[in-house]
Amino acid sequence: MTRVTLQTIAQHANVSIMTVSLALRSSPRISAATRERVVAEAKRLGYQPDPALSALVAYRRKVQVKRDISVLAFITNWREEFEWKEHYVRELFDGAERQALARGYKLEPFWLRACRNHCHAGEVLHNRGIRGLLIAPLPKGCGHLRLPWHYFSAVSLGMSMARPLLHRAAHDYFGSTRLALHHLRRLGYRRVALALPKRVNALADHRIPAAVLEEHRQNRALLEPIFWIGEKEDRESFLHWFQKRRPEVILSLQQHYLNWLKEDGWAAPRDFGFANLHIPAAQPQTSGIIYGAEKIGEAALDMLDTLIQKNETGIPLWPLHISVPGTWRPGQTLAARA
Repeated sequence: MTRVTLQTIAQHANVSIMTVSLALRSSPRISAATRERVVAEAKRLGYQPDPALSALVAYRRKVQVKRDISVLAFITNWREEFEWKEHYVRELFDGAERQALARGYKLEPFWLRACRNHCHAGEVLHNRGIRGLLIAPLPKGCGHLRLPWHYFSAVSLGMSMARPLLHRAAHDYFGSTRLALHHLRRLGYRRVALALPKRVNALADHRIPAAVLEEHRQNRALLEPIFWIGEKEDRESFLHWFQKRRPEVILSLQQHYLNWLKEDGWAAPRDFGFANLHIPAAQPQTSGIIYGAEKIGEAALDMLDTLIQKNETGIPLWPLHISVPGTWRPGQTLAARA
């Protein structure tokens, strides 16, 4: 059977070979109508790309793109320009920066609030020749940005970017919660109390209580869980809840809950167990989940690089989501129960 070539497709579609090549790569340089016509003709003729030739072309294109597009932007929108460095966002940046260097890019922070508005920021980025954006987690709850997305390939970090829905890399909260519950159950804890502020629960897309309920449904050894999804995030409300319910073990994302209990005279694991789903680097003795922020940054950069190589810009019709699981650390705030 004779292999269908680009030249054959070009003849049948009445376009140039270059147009066929660009259309099959979904290049934005080709109109949507022409691209659809070329792709339809290729399918009709039974075109199959040569894997070896495709690999060579991809390599040559990759080298050219890296030469022309060397800077990627790490977009932040915090109140202060470098406030994000005081949080886990710094670890996301470190992982992404390391992967960017390995792939021949330079990753630079870009503070949106240094510009008049988001449209102005987009024009500044575009005029600098930047085509790849990593969107850092937003500082307060779920939100949106109004950048001119058609200029850029973009990937968001975490789940705080509610609109538009971009490709993203985020922590696997559902899987990590079930992993933590597995270890709690092995230690003999039967009634788990989940304590989260309402806004944090929303930031995690409500996946943590969903995982607790699913684990309870599947394991009869677990008693009905206790939930505290606090409207308020103050110390008094939390301590009142704890003293009223006296849970065996608390599962949370908030390290300061443990600190409040210590200040009130309680000790873990003597009086209760405590497992954090995002162990702070400064608290190595806490039991729970190592978040893996640097791995999330690496995964996001890999995805962004792929989008750039494929010339995919704008808001995706089918956004892809990468979930990066955490790992368990025993720590010192849990103990085996009789």
